[in-house]
Order: sequence, then C-alpha cells, then structure tokens
Amino acid sequence: MATITIQDTIDRDEAVLYKDGYCTFPMHSIDWNRASKQSITSQPQWDELIGKLDECHRDDKHVLLSSGEDMGHIDHRVWRSLLEPAFSRWNVIILVGYQRYYEWLPNFYHQHARTIEDDDTIPTIGEYAQNYAVSTLSYTENSLRHWKSLVQHKGLWKTKIDENELVGKSNNNVFDNGEEEQQQQQQEEQLDSSQSKKGDFNFLIYNMHDDDNVIKTLYCKVLPSTHQACQESSSRTPPDDEDYDDEVSVEYDRLVIAALKKNKLHGLDDSISSSIISNKGEVYMMAKLTQELWEEGWKKRVKDFPRDCLSDNESKGIFVISMKLEQLLVPEYYEEYVSPRLDELEKSFNRMAKNKFCSVNVKKVVKDKNYVYLWNGLNAKFSSPS
Repeated sequence: MATITIQDTIDRDEAVLYKDGYCTFPMHSIDWNRASKQSITSQPQWDELIGKLDECHRDDKHVLLSSGEDMGHIDHRVWRSLLEPAFSRWNVIILVGYQRYYEWLPNFYHQHARTIEDDDTIPTIGEYAQNYAVSTLSYTENSLRHWKSLVQHKGLWKTKIDENELVGKSNNNVFDNGEEEQQQQQQEEQLDSSQSKKGDFNFLIYNMHDDDNVIKTLYCKVLPSTHQACQESSSRTPPDDEDYDDEVSVEYDRLVIAALKKNKLHGLDDSISSSIISNKGEVYMMAKLTQELWEEGWKKRVKDFPRDCLSDNESKGIFVISMKLEQLLVPEYYEEYVSPRLDELEKSFNRMAKNKFCSVNVKKVVKDKNYVYLWNGLNAKFSSPS
C-alpha cells in the first residue's frame, strides 16, 4: 500500500512537517517483532523515540508516525505495556491506507510468499490468493480489525463500534481546484470530530485512489494544516509506484526448488540438492543467479516460461471480493466514482489479471527436455568461482 514510499517521504520531509506542526520519527528503525518488552526497549532507537515524543509534547506538536507492516501486526502486550503509555498524551487516530485488493495482492505475494512454509514449496499466486491472502493482517480491513482489538480494552480507548461496523470515517472527498479553504475546513472538522469522541475507536481511511500522487493526497487531502508540505509535494514529480521488477522474482525461487527436488540442480558448493531446499538463504541466492542468467545472460523474461493463470471464475471471484471491500471501506467513493464505471473497471482488471495473476508452471519447465540447457548453464554457474 505504498508504505515504503510514504515512510521514506515522511522521513525526508521531517523539517517541513515540523513547520506545519508535526513531529515525525522513523518507526521502521525499531524491530517490533522481538519476543519481549525488554528486548524492544533495549534498542537505542526506543530511547530516541521516547525522547522525540517528549520533545513533541513540550513543543505542542502533533505526532505523525508511519508504522508500516510490522506495527500493523503489533502484539497486544507490546501495545498495552509500551505504546499506549507512550502515546497517552495525545488523541490517537489510526490512519490506514486503502488500495484495491486486486492491486495490493500481487505486490504482497511477491514480497511475502517466501515466508510461507508448506512442504518446502512456494505457492503460486493463485494458491496464495485462495488459501492465504484474505486472512492476512496486512490488508486494510484486517488492519482495522487488529487495531480495534488492540484498543477496545479499558485504557486509552474504549470502542463503541459494532463488530460489523468498520467504516467510521473515511477520506473519500475529491476536492476541485479553488476549494482549498473548504477542503482545509473539512479536514480540521474531521480531526476535531475524531478527537472529541475519546470513547470511540478513532480512525481515518486514506484512499490511495483519490490521486495518482499518494504523497500529495496525504498532505493536501488527508492531514489538516500541512500547508507547506502540501505546497512542496504539489511542485514535486510524483514518486514512482513501488516496483519489484528490480528484485528477485519469487518465480525463480519456485523454479529452483522444483529443479532441486528433481535433482536437476546441485547447490552452490556441489552439495546434495535435497539438503538445500530448507535453506531459504541458499535457495534465494540460487534464484538470484538464475534470474541473472535468464534475464541478463540470455535476454529473456520470466514471462517467457510456460505459465498458468487464474481461471475466469477465479479472476471473477477476486474482482468481486475487491469491489465488496471497496464498497465497505470507501462507500462514498465507490458510489460516486466506481459504481458508474464498474464494467470499465472490470475490463481493466481482466487485462491486468492476465499478467499479474499468473505463475510459472514449474513442473512443465522441469519436465521439458527443451530446458536442459538451463539446468546445465546454472550448474556450471553455481560451480564456477565468484
């Protein structure tokens, strides 16, 4: 959900945001996945965070923190013992980014499929969509449910929202040029309304489809009083979308694992292939070398391998889920801008699905004698000194 882009931009804009009344801190510098409270607070960055919060409170500033995925999964005990006390001097509002499910899913798959342990096999994107992705905490709806579960005990918040009612406040307004004053007034009223209801679960949904420039949307449409940051972001070239083409595609991991299982490949040190599969680090390095040989050495693309794509029914199911989530999370935006062009949007999705929702048929590649040259080339590359 453009998390990396937003985090990097907020870190870069620390000075101008401070002028607009906001303190920032790189929350991603802290490892939140450690097992105990002591192991988290022993990090020097924890002391830096507490010092920054003291400074912000002394200077009467808002605090803007981009938590990223790790904090989206934060443990209840960590929240209650560390973060809730640290933030208790402010009215806290959770700002959760919304991206269409079918756009979010392929990116999330390519980032996280390697972490799934299922018989030493990485699932295809179709298998991932069917069996893993809907339940992940990282998507907008589940992130909200998780944050709600964190704060509904007696403490900083006491939620009054019905279990089925997730959409409390959503940033769905698209402002025309010349309405900056009205826009700012609405933003401030929205923030005041959130702050005044201290018994509620206070959150805003940041609709990333409002504008192609997600940073401009954040500063100019979502956050109140960020005049200077808005002006600067409007004059900048929008940052590129998060693109994982430069990284090692998980498809090469899948190819390497399949080839190792069929003894088509040996390891980087001529080790027995069956002993390597559980070593994710070595599989990744072999996948990286495979991608280099295939794409840089032989000038081919991962799309040149035989691939399996979702069936029409499977694709339709993902589109339907996506639209149901959009209607739930950003209802005004859906009714005004999406519903009237639903057929057009589905056609666009179908074109995208033929690319994004396909995986290499690794069984066919491993079985096909036409790819013997690939395994021979890789074994020679693995054996050659670096």
